[in-house]
Amino acid sequence: MIKNYYINEDLISDLKIDENTELNFYTKNSDLKININVESGVKLVCHIISLLTQPVNYEININHDHDSESDIRLKIITKENGKLNAIINDAVDSHIKGVVINQQSKILAVNQVKSMVKPNLLINSIDAMASHGVSIGNINSDSLYYLMTKGLTREQARIKLIQGFILGPVYDKETYDFFVKEI
Repeated sequence: MIKNYYINEDLISDLKIDENTELNFYTKNSDLKININVESGVKLVCHIISLLTQPVNYEININHDHDSESDIRLKIITKENGKLNAIINDAVDSHIKGVVINQQSKILAVNQVKSMVKPNLLINSIDAMASHGVSIGNINSDSLYYLMTKGLTREQARIKLIQGFILGPVYDKETYDFFVKEI
C-alpha cells in the first residue's frame, strides 16, 4: 500500500503499520512528530521530502516487532532561513528477532544555515541488522558548471539541480506542483 501526505502545517501522528506500506510525506516548513509501530512480518518504506525556508523540528520514532523492516529516507532542501533539527529513533527491544533497519538522510543546503540530524539506532537485540547515514552539502559546483556548458544560465542550472534532488525518483504531477513554485 502507498500513502502520500502533502503537509503544509505541523503534524503529530501515531501510526500502526500492519501491512507492507510505503509512506511519502511531502512537507513545507512543517514540524513533524511521528510515532510508527511496525508490526511483525511487515516492511515499511518511508520517504520524507521537504523544502524548508524556516527552522523546523522532526521527531520520528519507529518501534519494531519480530521480522519487521524499516527504510526511512529524508531528502531535505534548506533555503533562506530554512534549518532542520531532526531526531530519528529506531527501537528494537531485547526479545525481538529478525529486524532490518535502514536510515538515510540527505540535506541540500542552498543557504548557509546549519542543520542537524541525529539518527539513533536503539538496538537491544542481538538479532537485528541496522545502518544509517547522513549527508549535508551544497549544490555541486561541477554539476552546476556542466549544465552551464549545455547552455543553461547559472540560475537555470541551480533550479534544475534542486528539482532533480527533491523530485528524484518520487516524481508525479501532484508532487511537482506541490514543490515547483517554491524552488
